[in-house]
Amino acid sequence: MSSMSQSEGSGGTASGVRPGMVIPWAERTPEERTRWHRDQHTNKTGFLGVAWKKRVRRFVARIRAPGRANKVYCGCGRTAAEAAWWYDAKARELFGDRAVTNFPDEGGCDGQHE
Repeated sequence: MSSMSQSEGSGGTASGVRPGMVIPWAERTPEERTRWHRDQHTNKTGFLGVAWKKRVRRFVARIRAPGRANKVYCGCGRTAAEAAWWYDAKARELFGDRAVTNFPDEGGCDGQHE
């Protein structure tokens, strides 16, 4: 049975990537990095960098910035999605195109710039 699963999983060889093969971090697409972060760093909100703060009764977004020991405050919101938007804005500011975001489809546009 294991030989069947190996032969069925060989469909990814056209791109040079075999199943189970580790892709270097720098070569991963933003979608692959987001998927990895969500799989490895789960939380109750379902968004990267977002946590419920009981004391202020809001969702707070924070991100780890390069060269800083503590996380950087991004913003807060009444919903987890709103706080995730703040996280994405700060991630794009810090990391540019390589940012791992919650909403990759938005492309960094906050609707205020033309």
